[in-house]
Formats: sequence, structure tokens, C-alpha cells
Amino acid sequence: MMKRKLNIIVLILIVAVITWGLFGEIVHGFTIFGVSMSDIGSLIGIFVIICLSFKMLKWIIEGFQLLFFPKSQRKLFNAMLDGLLKIRKKPAPRFQVPRKLRRAINKRRSVGDTEANLKYLTEQILIHMGLPKDSVKLNVIHSQHSSYSQLGAGQIGRYLGAEREIEFILTDDHKFWTIVAVLAHECAHHLHHLKGVNMKVHKYELYTDFTAIFYGFIKYLEKGYNMEKAEYFEDKVYTLRIGYLENRDYVYIRWLLFKHRFLRR
Repeated sequence: MMKRKLNIIVLILIVAVITWGLFGEIVHGFTIFGVSMSDIGSLIGIFVIICLSFKMLKWIIEGFQLLFFPKSQRKLFNAMLDGLLKIRKKPAPRFQVPRKLRRAINKRRSVGDTEANLKYLTEQILIHMGLPKDSVKLNVIHSQHSSYSQLGAGQIGRYLGAEREIEFILTDDHKFWTIVAVLAHECAHHLHHLKGVNMKVHKYELYTDFTAIFYGFIKYLEKGYNMEKAEYFEDKVYTLRIGYLENRDYVYIRWLLFKHRFLRR
């Protein structure tokens, strides 16, 4: 897979250079709105090379993140993967929210419609994880402020194992990606509860996020997590950070799953 990607990159670079150097000669003399075709060819070549440069720069940065990734974290995530492979032989396919449901969630026409859409989304997440769709109840709490007063500092979702219930606080600020990420995280808690998974408390939330990625929600966690904002409650200012994984964690987890040929980069 990696070798094929490198071959594609080399091929694109060659095409870009040829386009930049020869395209102007082939159509010499032609102009569009006063701009010569040779200049257009040069601009196309420059644009392609700039795009590739940014992509390659991203890979270089990720390479350094992998190189200096802490050994303790490597062992932790490797152990998490081994544990999940005992539950499921390989990671689930990537989860995809239907466009119609996504539009309905974003519009939020009424309280009733919003709750119905979120409950349907939760059912789809549970089914994707291989769990009965009615095995957990979703309780949506509408709020104009942060969740500090109701679920504790920084929480917008909570799983109650004994009641098999997910409490989710919904505010106008919560975007689609965040909603899916949080619900996937709480459903992962439910999966752990049903499968009897148990880890140390301070590692458990990381394992839950890792589980959500294992079950195909990496896109939603990456886009919906790591958002920080100021929250005001009782004349105090709080900083709310959603999620438990750092950016470098996503890089290593992607590499780890790719290493096991589970996830295409």
C-alpha cells in the first residue's frame, strides 16, 4: 500500500514537471482573456507542486510525531488494540451518517424532531457496533449554557451503566461532528459495559475513544474533538475541551491500524 502511494506521488510530480515545462510549447501562441496558454500551464504546474508540498509537509510532521511518540503511550495503545481484537476480529468499517439525517440534525427544526433524530442516530451507532439498537436509552437535555452544573466539569455526555442510559446535553453551539463523536464515545462505554471491559480509571476514557476509532468513528472524533471555548457559569469562566486524545495520538493510532493492515491511510 505504502509503495503504491509513493509511486503515485512520483508519477504526479513527473506529470507536474512535464506540464510546467512542455504544455506552453505545445499550445504556443494561444491565449485566453489575454493570458497565454504557456503561462496557464506554468500556473497549473506550480499549483500542483504547492499542493503536493503541503501534503508532504504534513507527512513529514506526522513522521516526527511518530518518531518521538512516548514508549509508554505506544505500549498502552498496543494493549488497547489487543484487547479490542478479542472482542472483534478486525475493526469495523467506517461509519457514515446518511446525508438526510445529517441535514435534519443541523437544522434542528423543533425539540421533538431533534430528539427523534438524535435517538435514531444513536440506534444507528449501536447497530454499527454490533449492539441491539434498543439496548440503551438516550436522554437529551437541552441547555443554553455549558454542562458544568448538570454532569460535572467539561462533560456534555455521560453513560449510566446501571440504568443503561446515555445523558447528552445539547446546546446551540454543538456542531454535527461533535454530536456524533460524543454519542459514539458514550456508545463505546455501553459496549464496554456489555462486554465486561475494565481498565484503570485514568486510562478508561482513552480506551473508550480508542474503541470508537476501532469501530469506525475516527473521522468524527478528529473533527468533533479538540475544540476549546470559553464557557460562563455562575460568574466563572471555564475552558471546555472535548475529547481525551491528543493530535499525536490520532497519528499513532492511524499508523498502528495501518500497520496491521486494518485502515487505509
